[in-house]
Amino acid sequence: MNKIFCFISTVLFSLSIYANDCANDYIQGDYDKALLACEKQAKQGDREAQLNLAFLYDQGRGIKVNKDKALYWFTKAAKQGVGEAQYNLGLKYANGDGVKIDKGKALYWYTIAAKQSSGDAQYNLALLYDQGDGVEVNKQKALYWFTQAAEEGDISASLELAYMYDQGEGVEVNPEKALYWFSQAQGVEEGFVGAQYFLASKYAKGEGVKVDKRKALYWYTKAAKLGDGEAQYGLAQMYDRGDGVKIDKEKALFWYKKAADQGVTDAKHE
Repeated sequence: MNKIFCFISTVLFSLSIYANDCANDYIQGDYDKALLACEKQAKQGDREAQLNLAFLYDQGRGIKVNKDKALYWFTKAAKQGVGEAQYNLGLKYANGDGVKIDKGKALYWYTIAAKQSSGDAQYNLALLYDQGDGVEVNKQKALYWFTQAAEEGDISASLELAYMYDQGEGVEVNPEKALYWFSQAQGVEEGFVGAQYFLASKYAKGEGVKVDKRKALYWYTKAAKLGDGEAQYGLAQMYDRGDGVKIDKEKALFWYKKAADQGVTDAKHE
């Protein structure tokens, strides 16, 4: 999966050591003034202003959305070594956001950003290698970048590593390492169960990744056993329809009831 949810809406614009009108105006929500200040500073070569200006055009703050100009300024900032710009270029080329999908360019910019310790870029880069999305499958590189992202605190990357070691996908089965990475993810209590459901859902539906019913079943089961109602419902549907697994009406009914007890409305009608 590449991470289809771009974090740009929550990015805190960097403040330079000196007074930065561009960033200050943006933080204060005065986007009209920010646009003027960022335009001026960006044209003077200020890489942070170029990044900020790209976000303004990309989000349509203080001006109409202009994906072409957003791409232009992201590229300018990226070429000056700004990791956030490099990561966002990777996202744009991977998802076709205002530009034609180009997995080669996505791979390039993710790699550049990943080497600057961008956890999100490292995770998305790992996914490309893991699934052979625009590049030849390379489980060792996937393992490397998942590990780098996990060490940056990415829960999904930790869970991907736990899966690889648990199932022996691209590596030898290693219960100790599987448990370690699962525990690392579990240590980040907020969002832990949700992250498992997120992985299951994206692999089941092919959202930002190639459909992988085996992984979907694995993570739906993990999250369902921890009480996630939506995961229980998704698991029930897989058993009910024989979606990537042998039809098992008894298991389907069991998980439908669990989901219904959690208040999942659709489950009550099954």
